[in-house]
Amino acid sequence: MKNKNDYLKTATDNFVSAAPPTTRLTNPDQTTAWFARHEIVYPTMFTLEGEAIGFKKEGVDAVVALAETLIKEHPEYARGTDFQKLVAGTTEVLIKAIRDGSPHSSYEQFERQIDLWFATETEAKTHFIPCSISPYESQSFRVGPVEFRTLKNFETAHGITAKNEIEKFGYGQLLEYAAKQGAGWIAQVQTEGYDKTRSAEHADISVDIALVALQLFIPSSICKEVARSTARTIPPQIGTFHKVGDYLRVGHARADPCFNYTGPYFDMLLNQNRSILESVGNRVNSFVKGRSPLLKLAQAWCDAAYWFHEGLSEKLDTVAITKMETSIEVLLFAESTRGCKDRLLKTFESFYGLSAKQPLRVNDSRTVFDFIDSIVTARSRVLHGTWSTLNYRKATRNERQHRDEVELLARDLLTRVTLELDGYEKSEQPMDDFVKFLEWVSLQKKSA
Repeated sequence: MKNKNDYLKTATDNFVSAAPPTTRLTNPDQTTAWFARHEIVYPTMFTLEGEAIGFKKEGVDAVVALAETLIKEHPEYARGTDFQKLVAGTTEVLIKAIRDGSPHSSYEQFERQIDLWFATETEAKTHFIPCSISPYESQSFRVGPVEFRTLKNFETAHGITAKNEIEKFGYGQLLEYAAKQGAGWIAQVQTEGYDKTRSAEHADISVDIALVALQLFIPSSICKEVARSTARTIPPQIGTFHKVGDYLRVGHARADPCFNYTGPYFDMLLNQNRSILESVGNRVNSFVKGRSPLLKLAQAWCDAAYWFHEGLSEKLDTVAITKMETSIEVLLFAESTRGCKDRLLKTFESFYGLSAKQPLRVNDSRTVFDFIDSIVTARSRVLHGTWSTLNYRKATRNERQHRDEVELLARDLLTRVTLELDGYEKSEQPMDDFVKFLEWVSLQKKSA
């Protein structure tokens, strides 16, 4: 079995640098045939001087083996880039050393060069992401590492008017893009340890999770469309057109989130719910940095919040119910349908002090068990085709009751769990386990 240094030697021995072709290659088939003639498999590229360079098959296998070793030994590589990008980086480092006349023979030396390559690829990046939150001028607010500003506040905070023309042009493009998207806010978040693609993806998700903080204390009828402009946003105004008889009927309705809340009222809500903004900020911070004293619990909360955010904006009740119930399952580490029922029963006991056979609430004949069973069963019926996704209508006066109840439970659990996690993190020797967390919550309720 080859060791690490053997893979370096195999890669070097199987590197090919072929002289430029004597005749011009005019089509892809000729180019492919030229590389095949020299047994070059990857990367198939030409230098500025016209040489064809790359590794033979055995060399490529050695490069892949080196990348596999690196990703096993360095978890930060798996987190910050994908495997194909790491293979490309490994290739780049090896070829540079070979062409410089000093091919790597020591794995430790090679590893240091890869570390420098990774550091360059994953340097800190600050992302600016337009969002649709409220159409009115309001105060800036922060959810952990994510800061939200209106376009006017953003322009002031970054001193755009005082910048040189080149910088103004860049910021001008950002503000113009936001305005065209109907986004009155810009989220700012910094990521570190991710390559360009992963960094952008991570920043987007961080903003999605941060926006859930608003959706925990603002009614869904007001805030369901809160989103970043590159996600599930809809136009600020929706037009409807249909013909009845010979007449075309036209309607227009405002659809932007928080339209019914004035700027001062929105500010008041932010000030009244600082504890939720700060608590969700703690969860978002753990996601952005990939570190937390209770990493599993923090990650589960973020995963669940994302499902909730997606479910809230869904038009179809059946799809919304599925996403909301998935949010609950992920939050509780349910693992299965039966597991979800068991975890929900334990959660109701810990958070609400209600056992399975107790009434759900006053003037409601359902028991806690009946309610939990209906929630878990609803998702299965949609996913397994018992209920039509598109045509299902519940035969009750309140067709949306099921959706509203699942949404209410998901929102309440997300709120309670994040607030309790803040205290649990500070408790004596907390364990990163949801059952232990529930036991701690129960003890806090009893002692209170």
